[in-house]
Amino acid sequence: RRRMGYAIQSIGLFPHWSVAQNIATVPQLQKWSRARIDDRIDELMALLGLEPNLRERYPHQLSGGQQ
Repeated sequence: RRRMGYAIQSIGLFPHWSVAQNIATVPQLQKWSRARIDDRIDELMALLGLEPNLRERYPHQLSGGQQ
């Protein structure tokens, strides 16, 4: 069951949380360490082609494709 994932798009994003905070939601609920969460954020952003400088931006600051 834990090997399943899903990609959140626009309506599923928390508008008051940064990109990194949105990505970290599930790992935090699973009680991952901060270091592991940070590594996963970097890994997923790279996989999605998102530049590291977008990490602290909010959904409204991203293009539709980036969301």
